[in-house]
Amino acid sequence: MTVPLAVLIESINLKMKVVFRTIYFLPVVTSAVAVSLVWGVVYNPTFGLLNGLLQRLGISGMAWLSDPTNFVLGIPVAMLCVLVAYLWSDMGYNLVIFIAGLQGIPDVFREAALVDGANAWQRFWFVTLPLLQSTMTFVTVMTMLSSWQVFVIFYIMTGNGGPSNLTRTLVLHIYETAFRYQEMGLAATVAVVLFIIIMITTLLQLRFMRKEWEY
Repeated sequence: MTVPLAVLIESINLKMKVVFRTIYFLPVVTSAVAVSLVWGVVYNPTFGLLNGLLQRLGISGMAWLSDPTNFVLGIPVAMLCVLVAYLWSDMGYNLVIFIAGLQGIPDVFREAALVDGANAWQRFWFVTLPLLQSTMTFVTVMTMLSSWQVFVIFYIMTGNGGPSNLTRTLVLHIYETAFRYQEMGLAATVAVVLFIIIMITTLLQLRFMRKEWEY
């Protein structure tokens, strides 16, 4: 989703490009606490904006963050709601990185494809996307590292793991184990396990996403 959006923003005029980059980057520099509180208001079952919109459409609302029986394709709705808030806050960073990657692609490649008769979709799929591979590797690795360590949004929006601990993450578990139950040894062990998971996942990403050529 972020790559096509970056391509669209990069294709407009300079003034509007700056405006859109600023708008999408604002959540990145906004406090995670503020982001969590805003999305908490959106999902509030009593006066939330989302339930209010659904009621205007004739659809009954729900307790988005506190009902343990709500699932979509086997995934708790509470988890999906928090993930939407996290992705919204993180998308602007990735967008700026992709725009920088697009600006680093020499125009000669796109011009050569245009001369060869490639349409806009073909230029994007066969020229732009392959040349963004290094940028995509960086964004993928950084997003993975960030997502494994998300704490504030989950803690503020769903408390100690949400309904029936459906939104309990490893980082939240480490925090609770160490500072609530004072089991520092167990918390340190889980932290080491988390480090190993992140290290292995990162190495696999770098191995399978690396390229053998430069431009």
